[in-house]
Amino acid sequence: MKLFAFGLGFSAQTLSERLAAKGWEIAGTARDVGKIGHLAERGYAIVQYEGEAANGALPSALRGTTHLLHSIPPGPEGDPALLHYRDAIAALPDLAWVGYLSTVGVYGDQGGRWVDETAPPRPNSARTEARVEAERA
Repeated sequence: MKLFAFGLGFSAQTLSERLAAKGWEIAGTARDVGKIGHLAERGYAIVQYEGEAANGALPSALRGTTHLLHSIPPGPEGDPALLHYRDAIAALPDLAWVGYLSTVGVYGDQGGRWVDETAPPRPNSARTEARVEAERA
């Protein structure tokens, strides 16, 4: 089993640590060079990625992915991972699961009401609207 995480931040690292302890291969992206070194020390295959289209290391890093976690926020042009690598992701022959870490901000102010995945999104800013669009994509 191989998890590839677009954006190995705090939440993705928590999941990665649990899966790595069970023998999973972990790969993914990070922007910060210092973080890349820290993650590589854990045995993760890390690619520096800042949303660019022509990252030659990404297609080979995606190879063998069975589970993909997407946790980077969309940029001004939309979701960079899907914008530039949708076809590469769709072509993964062993991909069994895709997850997207969003934000509760996509639900807007619910006045204290309980919110779960069945609640309709009510974004109240350009940032949360971009997240809703990324979720849909």
